[in-house]
Amino acid sequence: MLATVCAPALSESVADYLVGYQVQQQEEQRKAEEGMTGAAGVAEYETEVMGVKTEVTGKVILLSACSILSVIFVVLQITA
Repeated sequence: MLATVCAPALSESVADYLVGYQVQQQEEQRKAEEGMTGAAGVAEYETEVMGVKTEVTGKVILLSACSILSVIFVVLQITA
């Protein structure tokens, strides 16, 4: 259950990190090309970040439930 509740927030955090990394890479590439060609020949870069959508699907819920039931079963077998 905890995994199901945390999945959207975790997915959003990962997406934010990846978008930030991509923007950083583009900026470093622009600076590298600027140094090679000179300021007059540098094309302008446009960075567009698309919306990020997170969704908890039925498959995620099913896998989470199976995982939790498996852990409960193992704990009950150990304590019996």
